[in-house]
Amino acid sequence: MSIGVNAQIKKAERSINNNNFVIAAELYCEIVAKFPNNEKAKKGLSQLQQVFYGTKPDVAQQVEGFLNNANNIDANLLLNHAKTLLAQYPFLALVHNLCGVLYARYQNFEDAISSYQKAICFDPLFQDAKNNLANAYNNYGNLLVSEQHYDSALHNFSQAIELNNKFHEAYNNLANVFYIMGEKEKAKAAIRKALNIRPNFPEGLKNYSRMCSVEEQDPFFKSMKDMYEQQKLDPVQLSQLCFALGKSYEDQNEFDQAFSFFHKGNALKKEILSYDILEDEKMFQQILERTRELVQLSFKISPKGVTPIFVVGMPRSGTTLVEQILASHSDIYGAGELIYLNNKMSRTEGFIPEKVVDVLEGYLQHITKLADKRSFLVDKMPLNFRWTGFLLSIIPEAKIIDVRRSAIATCWSNFKHDFATGGNNFSHNLQDVSAYYKMYKNLMSEFSQLFPGQIITLDYENLTNTPEQEIEALFRKLNIKIERQCLTPHETKRNVHTASSGQVREKIYKGSSQQWKNYENHLTSLLKELDDNN
Repeated sequence: MSIGVNAQIKKAERSINNNNFVIAAELYCEIVAKFPNNEKAKKGLSQLQQVFYGTKPDVAQQVEGFLNNANNIDANLLLNHAKTLLAQYPFLALVHNLCGVLYARYQNFEDAISSYQKAICFDPLFQDAKNNLANAYNNYGNLLVSEQHYDSALHNFSQAIELNNKFHEAYNNLANVFYIMGEKEKAKAAIRKALNIRPNFPEGLKNYSRMCSVEEQDPFFKSMKDMYEQQKLDPVQLSQLCFALGKSYEDQNEFDQAFSFFHKGNALKKEILSYDILEDEKMFQQILERTRELVQLSFKISPKGVTPIFVVGMPRSGTTLVEQILASHSDIYGAGELIYLNNKMSRTEGFIPEKVVDVLEGYLQHITKLADKRSFLVDKMPLNFRWTGFLLSIIPEAKIIDVRRSAIATCWSNFKHDFATGGNNFSHNLQDVSAYYKMYKNLMSEFSQLFPGQIITLDYENLTNTPEQEIEALFRKLNIKIERQCLTPHETKRNVHTASSGQVREKIYKGSSQQWKNYENHLTSLLKELDDNN
């Protein structure tokens, strides 16, 4: 036992003598959290309960009432009631667990974790609190991933697994973070651990197929087929399984089977999402009308300290590779796919000019905090192409790179990929993805006419065929002096949170735009539509 712990125990004992029971309890809890087998601290907590209550009060009915009404009462009011109960019974594990449940319900995971830890301190055998603590660590990890705090997310997933070594979802989440960070072997080990615990885990099987090449004799491939034959899944799980089977059959060069499962998975996803492309058509028309208005107005704001570089285009067009090239530069920060503009713009009804200016002012403040004192920041959210007119009207210094890839390769790649987050709902039907591609091209063509010479168009196929020439040309157009490491982007160590996180860590290679040809006999109508569009 360290001197620090001894001193802390003596401080707790003095607090009890001075009737400062809550302070004593907090000190003992801190010790037990770090040293679960410390008998002096555990004994101190037990004595506190006896001194304070004599016998354990029956508050279980009150706690159950709080939990049963959690969805029907205002969150703040309910939490205030729980805190009042905690003030009455500060040493009862049941009440601390209640507070943890309420904090977690409203995504205040730090306070939830603290509450569960106190509950376990007061009752080391309280299994519900231990399970809740593991779930809180796991859910907090997911929140941290969404905020791109990957090291902290890893810590939380690891804590969840330490509490419950059969927690298959935490292993799955751990695998995803390792994959984002480029730790492929660790990712594969973690996803295999998840599936060894729970073989019939559709999301885990989908991630396994994404991270690994699946052979016919693979036992997890057998799990996929068995699950599909049983048909005992809800639509979301069945969709995930279909995408897993599609990728697995593709790995085995069984392309007809692969297409069948990609098609089934997408049909399920489209039904789940209830997507209607007419809504996007209306939005695109409104964006164009507002852009034409903004061009005539004098709304202008300047970046303060960091200039944004927007890498836009259709999803799966090569934007991740372009960001990786740019972020290899010492004065350019690669921020990944920032959701700020999408979230704010989607809530800006009618795209009223003054409101759009407010959003972009907030955006510039946001990226200044992220840029780590570098002069440029790359936001590679592909669908930011929709806001190109707003950006160039209001932030003329903004740099826009529109990445263009073969239309058929782009549309097929969208269709065969099950996007983890929303925004790409058009991708789950070949007619929709073709129509959306046409809308994208038309909108960017309009922007090019409104802002001549201000949009850099980068051809993905040219980039992969003659990378050094295209990369040097790109930096000249950006008016940024190139650095040699930008020519070898696969060697740059950074986190990549997109579907292409695996590819960008390989040397730039040709041929990825030809993979659709394996499915050519299934894509006749798509090819015709794209040809008509051109």
